[in-house]
Amino acid sequence: VYWTEGSFQEFSYVTGADSADMGQGGMRVNMVPRDGGNSFHGVAIGNYSPSAWASSNCDSPAIGQPCTRANLTGDTTFNKTSNFLSNVSQLTKNYDFSPGVGGPIARDKAWFYGTFRYLGVNKTVVDSFYDSDPSPFRYVADTTRPGVDDGHIRSFAGRVSAQITSK
Repeated sequence: VYWTEGSFQEFSYVTGADSADMGQGGMRVNMVPRDGGNSFHGVAIGNYSPSAWASSNCDSPAIGQPCTRANLTGDTTFNKTSNFLSNVSQLTKNYDFSPGVGGPIARDKAWFYGTFRYLGVNKTVVDSFYDSDPSPFRYVADTTRPGVDDGHIRSFAGRVSAQITSK
């Protein structure tokens, strides 16, 4: 589940021993939703990471045997018996934008809060390439253009809260 974080004013996490009234163990998250209040207010949160800020796991020391550029064959025939990768997954961009606005509908009686989130992570996919052949019946890998997994989520969340009586 991907929540629109801008629609919550507080998160609390419990990871340790729960009380006896909890049926099972594990992590618990308490999310307190935002409400509008008696004055108009808004917030905008944004994050962006370009590909220049990312790194590859090739040539980096790690536990076990790391991938090295010598392991990448660049073989356009995709001979799977060689057990070599033709490329590695790399981040192309990572972005998150979440504005929100809230305020009164009727002072001291009803309020609204609305938010939007656009979240995305684009990365190349190992051994996946764009097709260089325009024919729909034949695939020819364009090894200069790795395939991109362009995962993104758009989310709208709204909340209306009301107080029926001041008592």
